[in-house]
Amino acid sequence: MNKDRLRALLPPEVHPQLDGLVVEYAATGLPQEPTEFISWLHVSGRLSAVGLRDALSSVDVSVTLSEPGPDDRQIALPTTSAPRHRYLGLLGKGAMGEVHIARDETLNRNVAIKKMISRYARHKVGNARFQTEVQITAQLDHPSIVPVYSFETSEDGLPAYSMKLVRGRTLAEFLTEARVFYDQQKRPDAEHDLPARLDVFLQICNAMHYAHSRGVIHRDLKPDNVMIGPFHEVIVMDWGIAKLVGGGELPVDESSMSPAEAPEPARASLTTIGAAVGTPSYMSPEQAQGRNPDLTSASDQFALGLLLFEMVSLRRAYVGPTGPAVLVKAAHGKMELLTHLSPNERIPRELVGIVKKATAYEPKDRYKDVEALADDVRRFLRDEAVKAAPDRGLQLLTRWVSHHREVVLSIGFGLVLLMVVGAFGALAAVQQVAEAQRIAAEEHEQALQAFIGAVGRHAHRIDTEFTRYEALLEGLAQASQVALSQPQQPQPYWLPDDIAAGRGPADLAPSSYYQSERVAFSTPDVLLSPGLDPATISGRMAQVVGLQPILWQTIKRSLPDHASLSDGAAQNVVRKDGAPALWTYVVTQEGVIVSLPAVWRYPAGYDPIKTDWYAEGMQQDGPYWFSAALDESGMGLLVTCTRRLYGPDGKPIGLAALDVGIAHILSTLIDPPNLRAPVDAYLVDKNGQIVASSHLKVYQEEPKPFPYVDLLERARTGEPIGRIEHYKPAGDKLVAWSTLDAMGFTYLVMGDGKVLLGE
Repeated sequence: MNKDRLRALLPPEVHPQLDGLVVEYAATGLPQEPTEFISWLHVSGRLSAVGLRDALSSVDVSVTLSEPGPDDRQIALPTTSAPRHRYLGLLGKGAMGEVHIARDETLNRNVAIKKMISRYARHKVGNARFQTEVQITAQLDHPSIVPVYSFETSEDGLPAYSMKLVRGRTLAEFLTEARVFYDQQKRPDAEHDLPARLDVFLQICNAMHYAHSRGVIHRDLKPDNVMIGPFHEVIVMDWGIAKLVGGGELPVDESSMSPAEAPEPARASLTTIGAAVGTPSYMSPEQAQGRNPDLTSASDQFALGLLLFEMVSLRRAYVGPTGPAVLVKAAHGKMELLTHLSPNERIPRELVGIVKKATAYEPKDRYKDVEALADDVRRFLRDEAVKAAPDRGLQLLTRWVSHHREVVLSIGFGLVLLMVVGAFGALAAVQQVAEAQRIAAEEHEQALQAFIGAVGRHAHRIDTEFTRYEALLEGLAQASQVALSQPQQPQPYWLPDDIAAGRGPADLAPSSYYQSERVAFSTPDVLLSPGLDPATISGRMAQVVGLQPILWQTIKRSLPDHASLSDGAAQNVVRKDGAPALWTYVVTQEGVIVSLPAVWRYPAGYDPIKTDWYAEGMQQDGPYWFSAALDESGMGLLVTCTRRLYGPDGKPIGLAALDVGIAHILSTLIDPPNLRAPVDAYLVDKNGQIVASSHLKVYQEEPKPFPYVDLLERARTGEPIGRIEHYKPAGDKLVAWSTLDAMGFTYLVMGDGKVLLGE
């Protein structure tokens, strides 16, 4: 045993006898552990009860992990197996574990139980991860860290541990509540205002400073992993990928898993060394780069800085259409501009400075620890100068006067001002004009950044919407590949000649949206390449006609409120007002095209597999967006996304596609909200054609080229989000733009700069 360590734990009166006591204890044959030795001192009368309490409360200053058992596929920790808990319901499910609410029948209380998912429980790495999580969480004894009650084996034989059932809502839900106030043009109440949000942040910092003092880093700090209780208590949850600083990393034991059991890279909690571990939106650059052995508490501090960014601005620091895209931004530390969700709300420069220091790219440039970060936030709340953004010149004078109001009132503001100005001397006088200019420039820049932020956020909304359509198309493609690889029962179908002869499905009825044509949803529109005999491909015909359910669900799910609509109600909506997914269809390499809504309205001699879009789509891998084009069925301008289909042998067998009508973009997506003046907004495709513009509310003509070619070139070759304050060709306009990652399109907004910036 380390005697220096024991001296630090034991009261001074024991120190003179310590050497002899250690020798005496060694002769007892008891375990040579500090805890056992201290207990023996108390039992043998050498240490008082108070000394025992103080020593044992300090003995475990660092977290330790148990060694693996003889069979390294098994948890080394002892477990209880008595049926103590009665499971009441599933609370949530993660990548490798699930949390249940249960009744502790012994103590008559409700608890939360986390247990492993069965398919991971028999693998050694899965067990090791779970054991690490249990031990780390159990040894972190702090009011803002959930307490663990027991480690046990569940009734179905799975490793599990019980812990306090935390009531309340997540930080993510709390921030959403705060955003609602601004969405409704209201000031947040006292529970959600900035001081209240910063108080929650400080409680998170307290928990993390404690964990760091015990040698533990969390690695997955995010709003979903923080709970706020009914009495405003804050709990940091989910230590599933926490690790000891300098400790080894657990690899993924994929060799002992079947392909179906191995965790997906995007969802796995831990991956091989060199791979990023955590949640991309809340990672430090070193964490996103996969430098797991090098991670320290500074990485958690960066994540706290990202949380502070979001809690101050109510916007995320990293924004992207996909997890990999966000991960790339995180690896380079490319955060969004720190502007408030509301364009009229100004973020104090002190908080900007604090966030900037906590999220410095290099760990050495951040605060020395989380406590120093929290101290700076406390200084801000006390209206004191913060270390990350010190006061200078007039700021010093202003803050001094605000802190000495009684003095100012008692002897007169003028006299105090003269005294203070005299103390500052010529410096304050000379700096006053420069300071006023600096403040004006700062206000101009903040207004400009608010405008750019509004454009960027709206572009992100458009991008998110089109990413949603990609996901719908992916579902259509996956279901189509399955259906086209298996025999299907023949179903009735109608060709264009049948419709012309007055035959057709029973639900064929007029639609005010689809140009008063009769449309049907119960069966797809079927068309064959000229000369193709359906009798020769009867098996394929049964397969494609059977795609009707997934074609319809793709259309229905594109509706914003689809979850609340029955199929019948949704079909009525589509007949009257249309849907974002104007058409959904599948084309096979044999020359069969099936689509919904069914209208049987193609040009004479139409051959789907000889179209330019089919040829181009078959050359692309993954979702592919085309430039704007006129609808072949007469529904005006639209944009198309295709996804190549594959057979069981891995060879291409056709395309799945959906069309998004420009009318939907114009009515719901083109205009950015909450700007101070009218603007011209444009969505420009990859070929430089205007897909949609705020000038137009009905767009059924050929697409036109964007008139400012140099501006478009600059937008495409520069930063993804950019601006020009005085763009002369458009009439000395303020211009901002943002690139849409999903489509490769560009969103541009231009207007009167002075009005937009409130000058």
